[in-house]
Amino acid sequence: LAVEALLAAPTQPGVEAALGRGLAWLVQAVETGGYRRSSPIGLYFARLWYDEKLYPRIFVVSALGRALAGQ
Repeated sequence: LAVEALLAAPTQPGVEAALGRGLAWLVQAVETGGYRRSSPIGLYFARLWYDEKLYPRIFVVSALGRALAGQ
């Protein structure tokens, strides 16, 4: 989500460097399979942690797709 937000951000000092680091981390996570590990992302209904196994895959595809479309 952070990488996708940085891709949508207007060019400002520091954004480009942060985006480069974020994309590098994301590519490494894909290459090592680390993106498959899901983790709680927030509260859902009665204060239960909401953890969806598809979210890591969905967010990776979305962020990398947006990065490639911008090239």
